[in-house]
Amino acid sequence: MNIILIFSHLLLAILIQANPIFITIHAYVILVLGFYYILIDSNANRGLVVICYIMGSELLWRGFGANVFWEYGKITGILLILLMIYRVGFTRIKLNLGVVYILLLIPSLIVLDTNTSSDITHALLGPILLGISVSLFKNISIDRTIFYKMLIFTLMPIITLLVTTNYTTIFSGGFNYTSAYIDRIETAGIGPNQASNILGLGVLFVFLLTQLYRDKSTLFFQILGVIAIIQTILTHSRGGFWNTLLSIVVFYFFQLTTTKSKIRLLTGILPLFLSFYYIIFPFLDNISGGTILQRFSDADLSSRELIIDSELIAYKQNPFFGIGPGQSRQYRKENFDNYKHAHTEYTRLLAEHGVFGFFSIIILFILTLSTLKNKSDNERSLSMTLITWSLLFMIHSATRLAAPCFLFGLAMAKFDLKE
Repeated sequence: MNIILIFSHLLLAILIQANPIFITIHAYVILVLGFYYILIDSNANRGLVVICYIMGSELLWRGFGANVFWEYGKITGILLILLMIYRVGFTRIKLNLGVVYILLLIPSLIVLDTNTSSDITHALLGPILLGISVSLFKNISIDRTIFYKMLIFTLMPIITLLVTTNYTTIFSGGFNYTSAYIDRIETAGIGPNQASNILGLGVLFVFLLTQLYRDKSTLFFQILGVIAIIQTILTHSRGGFWNTLLSIVVFYFFQLTTTKSKIRLLTGILPLFLSFYYIIFPFLDNISGGTILQRFSDADLSSRELIIDSELIAYKQNPFFGIGPGQSRQYRKENFDNYKHAHTEYTRLLAEHGVFGFFSIIILFILTLSTLKNKSDNERSLSMTLITWSLLFMIHSATRLAAPCFLFGLAMAKFDLKE
């Protein structure tokens, strides 16, 4: 059944290319299903699956012109989680650091002197989603079967994106930096940074499926993972690749500290590493004319250092309340002639929320350390992998997508992955 659903998303790739109305219908149908399942079901299982599907679909809706709000993925995620908390019962949801994290975002609102709603929502919706995700998942347990479905349904819309980007790459792409990063052919017209991030997330979820679940579909997912990592590299955007690679390293690190079969685990890694290092990467670099190696070995921050510096200066000038949520972009334009959005969530929190932003960063690391300390074995491996991906994402892409916010909260859940 899962394979049938996955292949149905190949059809979705064709439909959204034929007429943008299909991606708009898709966005609204998913939201209606989410409300229906959460209101009707006696447990949260199908609601969680729909939220995961929304996380995987967000870039599809943006990239292919769905007639919805730009932040539709985050807004729908917030609404569905709040409804889920209501169904569970507010009295059964223990207050935790997720609530405190959201409350710390509020004081800086008093310094706003202009109402730039788009900038404010751009800045706040991600952290709000993160906070309420932590609040929900700190109080629930996810078993092996439901987590499998969450992985599968996140992958489905990512497969639609993968098929579309594969098509444009094969038939129109030049495989080089200009084709991918400037003309955006390898990303089907979508910004390379976000396409790389979400394709990389697909690779990570495929990896988790092949490590945690062994069945007759394992080979299919392994092939899918190879195709997805190739496309991630061809975007020439480094973030999605490094997020995924380092998160996989974290998974293996914690597995090595707990498993008794260390040699078996290492021998499983070695063929994958050697194939990638000696075959796949050199081949891709060759067809790109050397631009892939040049791009991935380049330590240049793509002007992000100016954004980081400007936000640190703003924090020093406004250390208590900050300059207000969503105002760092305007601040950069007025003081540094740079109108780019924030890329690093940590310096954005400092600049826009002042000392309250500093404490919100501390909360993220307290939650990370708590997870590291209080979980064990496979549960810790999984949670730390999700946290690593989320924290790395926020270094270079702030909270532009719902995925890092939701996954950080998901990592707080209790996972029962025993067969």
